[in-house]
Amino acid sequence: MKSNSGIGVVEVIIIIAILVAIASIATVASAQTTPSVGISTSPIFSTEQYQTTDDQIDGPDVTEEQIDLLARLITAEEGYATSHEIGTEAYNNILECYALCGGVVINRIASDEFPDTLEEVIYQPGQYAVVDSGAIEKPYDDIAWEIAEELLVYGTEIPDDVVFQAQFMQGSSLYRQVGNQLFCRR
Repeated sequence: MKSNSGIGVVEVIIIIAILVAIASIATVASAQTTPSVGISTSPIFSTEQYQTTDDQIDGPDVTEEQIDLLARLITAEEGYATSHEIGTEAYNNILECYALCGGVVINRIASDEFPDTLEEVIYQPGQYAVVDSGAIEKPYDDIAWEIAEELLVYGTEIPDDVVFQAQFMQGSSLYRQVGNQLFCRR
C-alpha cells in the first residue's frame, strides 16, 4: 500500500535501517560517556525479524481503515514529521516516537489489561487525550501511515510490557524517554 506521498515499504525500511544505525552509534557513544540510567538504547526495529503474537493483529487481515486510524493517532500524539522543516535530530526523535507510540498500541491489544481491538484500545475512555480533543480526526502524516502499516502487519519489537506513554512516569519503570515523552512498562 502507498501513502499519499508515494513513500513505499522500501523507503520505510531504509529509514528504519538509518535509525538503527544512528541508535547503534548513539549507544556506543553513550556507553563511553555516561552511565546507564535505565533507558534502553536498543533499536526499536530490526530488519531481520519482527515480534508478533497470536493476540496481535493478523497481518493479512489488516485493513486500510485500521492503518488510517493508527496513523492518525500516531500523528496526533507525536506531531507531523513532514509538514515543516526541522533538524535531523528532531526528525529522528519524531520517527522514534512514531514507532514507540504505535508499538504501545500494539502491545495494549495483546495485553489482558486493555481491550482486544485497535479501535477499542484507541477509543478507550481516558486513554488518549487526542481522542477527547478531536485531534485524532485530523489527517495523518505520510510517514506515520508507513510506520502504522509496518506495525500492524509485522508487530513491534519493543518489549510487550511497554504499554504506557505520557509526559510523566507511569507503571513500574521507564523503558525509553525521547524528548518529553516517556514510554513505560506496566
